[in-house]
Amino acid sequence: MFFKGKLSKKRISMKKPRNLVCLLLSVLLLASTLVLPSAALRASAETYGDFKYTVLNHGTVEITGYTGSSENVTIPSSINGKAVTSIGSRAFYGCTSLASIVIPDSVTSIRGSAFSGCS
Repeated sequence: MFFKGKLSKKRISMKKPRNLVCLLLSVLLLASTLVLPSAALRASAETYGDFKYTVLNHGTVEITGYTGSSENVTIPSSINGKAVTSIGSRAFYGCTSLASIVIPDSVTSIRGSAFSGCS
């Protein structure tokens, strides 16, 4: 019985590291599901004039930022042969000098707060 008691203590002590490893793996798996979908959607980030943009995996472009100070802005319908199909969240955030913007027909999606803080 004495020997059996020592084995059971070892089993109890081994459960704690195993439980910790399982917990860490679960957290990593959960974190990857939150991060990977947005990362998988976007392939690269670049600039074109005063526009920041991202080429999406399906080959279209999303405007992700504007660094200019023009009052009148025209978003291009394509960049480097790829159709501009969306304006990203907060792409024009804080553009206080913006008076008018021309959005091409190719844009089918304008994400939330794309023009937040504009006046």
